[in-house]
Amino acid sequence: MPHVIDTFRQNPGGGFVPHIRDEDRRLAQVVAAPQPGPSFWYMRAPEKELGLIGNRGGGKTHTMVLRILSGIGRGWGSAYNCVLLRSSLREMTDLVTMVNDIVQPIWGKSVAFNKLAHIWEWKSGERLELNYYINEKSFDLYQGKSFALIAWEELSLQENLNGYLKMFSSLRSALPEDVMPLQVLFTANPGGASHNALVHRFNLSGIPPAVGPCLVDANGEKRRVINISYQDNALLRRTTPRYMFDIETACAGNEPLLQSWKYGNWSIVAGGALDDVFFKYGKTIFVEPFEIPAEGQLFASYDHGSTHPYAYLVWWVSNGCTIRLKSGRMMPTKVDDFFMVGEIYGWNGTPNTGTHVSIADITTKIRRYQIKRGLRYRDPVSGKWISTLKRNFADDQIGQDMNEFSVQDAFKEPVMVDGEKMPGINFDLVVKEPGSRVTGFQLLRERLINTSPRAESGIREGAGMFIVRDECPQAARTLPVLPRSKKNLDDVDDASEAHIYDACRYALQADRKPHISTRRRYVA
Repeated sequence: MPHVIDTFRQNPGGGFVPHIRDEDRRLAQVVAAPQPGPSFWYMRAPEKELGLIGNRGGGKTHTMVLRILSGIGRGWGSAYNCVLLRSSLREMTDLVTMVNDIVQPIWGKSVAFNKLAHIWEWKSGERLELNYYINEKSFDLYQGKSFALIAWEELSLQENLNGYLKMFSSLRSALPEDVMPLQVLFTANPGGASHNALVHRFNLSGIPPAVGPCLVDANGEKRRVINISYQDNALLRRTTPRYMFDIETACAGNEPLLQSWKYGNWSIVAGGALDDVFFKYGKTIFVEPFEIPAEGQLFASYDHGSTHPYAYLVWWVSNGCTIRLKSGRMMPTKVDDFFMVGEIYGWNGTPNTGTHVSIADITTKIRRYQIKRGLRYRDPVSGKWISTLKRNFADDQIGQDMNEFSVQDAFKEPVMVDGEKMPGINFDLVVKEPGSRVTGFQLLRERLINTSPRAESGIREGAGMFIVRDECPQAARTLPVLPRSKKNLDDVDDASEAHIYDACRYALQADRKPHISTRRRYVA
């Protein structure tokens, strides 16, 4: 059985040195070894794709480095070519020091280190490279290369998982896999632009178990995540026993950040755009389904997408009436309360990835959805189609002409729905003034907060924005975990899955006043 750390003993300099039990159960000093529990399980896990997640202080990076170095000296020679990637080169110093502190005492002059290139090369042929992967263009640095092991530090900081998945094409070797297994390793914390993609790929939610389930894809490839925490790090608990109290101090007043840093909660995005609002007011933001009253206003908002998802949201705006929820509970509303009562989300099941369908297909899907929800129906007397949706709003970008073509015009074209010709969709454009993104962000946060009574008065003092969770599952999935922009904290990261968020902004910023016309107008 492989060795694990039994204890740490303090040397004369005050540092703690790991010791294991040898075959005779005697303590023996070592340079490094996995600690019992998740660190040891991670070293032994056989899955090809293996992640290490958890709260702060668990020792994720150190454990992953141990796993990488465990392949040295097994006779694989130059076939064991490894790369460890980060989202930038700026944080390499600490990582270089960590690797060197293990490599030099064990291999000494048997390994050479290139400081400029951040590459260790062993006389036996093995190689470890530290490098960066900023965005999808970075793939050009690795295309055509072969790696036996590809590791990612803080994978959730990548703008998406496209690069992560592309790098699987460089996972190859001249040795058969039953001789030298090919591996993809990563560490990750909750948050970052790839939070949603990781949640989807590894079925993450809340605080994961120590050993996650083994997931098998359509090709039979296996993947798993292991959750390691501060409580599993005996060394840090010994050197910094009050570390979790320090974390609580650092997160004072920010419960979502505490949930991420102290507990590793994947249902929260630390420092996200809206996580604090949903954490505090989620019970009032999300409401049960209800029959939409005849009074009030129905309209829709749309964010266009092809490579990325499109989002079509249906809104009911209250006139201050009381609604009956599915459970029978009566809910009073305020004038101009927004209720998101429906959604169409054009994704292929992979976060932030669109369906590449035509505008005619999108129009047809919207018309079918309207009919299914009763938002568009045939008058039993006249036989004419009636629409309860008075307006449709979209980003003004769809109105831009390109070679006498615009997305807005394409949506106006009629489509066939179940053998019947139906009119296209007319979108009113929401003009994006300078600063409109920040304004929309602030409006959305304020509306969500307004779903709850004020602590001082005990009453709701402003119009809110409610979401019918059962009818809008993708809104419930994406909005609470949106990351903030690194460039502007009063905005959402535009590389994240923010398409429903954008459609919400258009709804809140649209000019919904009736258009006055002397011509007779038919609502399609």
